Amino acid sequence: MANWCFSKVRVNGSKEQVKELYQMMKNLEDMKEPLVENGFGTSYYANLVHVLGGDCENISCCGFWKELKIIDDNTIGWSDETKYHPVYDVFELIKNAFPDLEVWFITYGCDFYISNDADGIYFPERFWLMFGEETDYEDRYYPDIQSMLKDISTIFNRDISTEEQFCDILDEFVENDDTESFCFWVELKIVDYCH
Repeated sequence: MANWCFSKVRVNGSKEQVKELYQMMKNLEDMKEPLVENGFGTSYYANLVHVLGGDCENISCCGFWKELKIIDDNTIGWSDETKYHPVYDVFELIKNAFPDLEVWFITYGCDFYISNDADGIYFPERFWLMFGEETDYEDRYYPDIQSMLKDISTIFNRDISTEEQFCDILDEFVENDDTESFCFWVELKIVDYCH
């Protein structure tokens, strides 16, 4: 069974190329049957790879997009679910087909939390907190460590102002909790890829 990761993607650049890519993806979504046989439907990335002239056998494209939307005249976005990692090869194929476009993403899952949006233009989140129980948990995202620690103080009903205090509370939580509860946080790693 694959480990799935989840991304938010933003593509921006020339109005004409943004519109063309959006229409291409929208047309794929609206098809009755996918161009490439798969178990995910018409928004499976292999369909986009096929339309862009790529070879689905040699391009990592296992996953599908959803929530395709126009953000403004020069930007479209969507969410996706992909196998093991972001679909870097698909992003590169988009850039090759539309040289005036830039692709930005933020991805979590599969033991990582990464983005290529170093300036936080599209994705200002820098910390990811997950807590709860295996079947009932909550994700929260924060632009900085202080915002996260302030919220954690409220969650645990304790004064927490440093990472060290939070780690101590987590250790105490793990030692004293006999339920399936969990709490962890991850700092975003910036990757220099695909823009």
